[in-house]
Amino acid sequence: MKTSQSKPEIGDIIELKIVSHTNNGDTSSDWNGFTINVFGAIPGEKVAAEITRITKDTIYANTIKVLIHSEQRILPGCEYFGQCTGCQWQHISYDKQLEIKQNQILHAINSYKIHVNFEIKPVWPSENIINYRNHARFTVGPKGTLGFVNRITRKFIRIDQCEIMHPQINTFLHSLQDKVEETSQLSIRYGINTNTHLIQPALQNPKVSIESGQKYYSERINNHDFRIASPSFFQTNSDQIKHMINIISKELNLSGKEKIADAYAGVGTFAILLSPLSQNIYAIEESPSAIRDAKTNADGLTNIEFITSKTENALSYLSDKLDAVILDPPRKGCHPNVLNTLNQYQIPKLIYVSCEPESLARDLKVLIDGNYQINSIQPIDLFPQTHHIESIVSLSPKNLVFD
Repeated sequence: MKTSQSKPEIGDIIELKIVSHTNNGDTSSDWNGFTINVFGAIPGEKVAAEITRITKDTIYANTIKVLIHSEQRILPGCEYFGQCTGCQWQHISYDKQLEIKQNQILHAINSYKIHVNFEIKPVWPSENIINYRNHARFTVGPKGTLGFVNRITRKFIRIDQCEIMHPQINTFLHSLQDKVEETSQLSIRYGINTNTHLIQPALQNPKVSIESGQKYYSERINNHDFRIASPSFFQTNSDQIKHMINIISKELNLSGKEKIADAYAGVGTFAILLSPLSQNIYAIEESPSAIRDAKTNADGLTNIEFITSKTENALSYLSDKLDAVILDPPRKGCHPNVLNTLNQYQIPKLIYVSCEPESLARDLKVLIDGNYQINSIQPIDLFPQTHHIESIVSLSPKNLVFD
């Protein structure tokens, strides 16, 4: 075990006291003046860790032995944990994972100096903490092997079963392993409530007996079937979507007379499931694939208007007729013009759905420095065993007076 004052080198094993979590789900430690990014540890622990990568800015290490254990440490259920890095927290009890995720949101909020005079609710737990993902994107390695690339070392890791994938995806993985030399990436999507699947690209290997190359698959949420094309986004944890709808509906407190914009609408999940509670919904989505899916999914619903546009372009000409807006932007957050439009028109009810605490806090700062106040934040866990967390934020104009 290395104890000298020199800079550690790849392959060195060093003893570390873990200080805190990092934004990517790893942990941080100081060693002889160097900051070490450590995978597989828990703050408060003392570990022996092997240096795995050194960049200009960061030294990475992987836990190989725990010398002083946290009470929250559990045995990972996956044999690839620590090799694949797709899951960061299989070694942490689920209750502790939820606590850390709530603290991540609070840390992001504090980093933007947002005064917390609102409720950050306990994280809504996932119904399933393993076997929940409906989508896998595999890298193809040598001789058609399927697996993932280690985030830190960039090494390919063969995977024969993934602990967080739905069992049917693991069944497909087993059948396709070592048979997909013709492509560099393989996407498998599965409708857990419809037993439909989509595998892309189409595979020509005669040894492959599973149907592939589908344009669409479907998923059923709250008794409504959604068609989802290969390029279209859909949440990876199907079981949690109904809870997201319930939370949003409760926060909006709809009377049935509201006109709502569903911005970044995707395949229309929120718009369609909230349409019975609304007068009109304007579903804004820039992806042609997702809009086509959304229109198909809304067949027979007459109170939804679909707008193929960037949200920053469409929202400004809708805002004067809206009672509520739902924002569900990509990880990078909202375009500044979206936030400026909201501050200008002060739409009475605003819901911001985010999967990235940092961009969420940045955008919330713009809104509260403008004309909005935060009423509550409800985190909901769509990604157990990882550091990712979804948040549903309720906002309203500061000067809003309720009857």
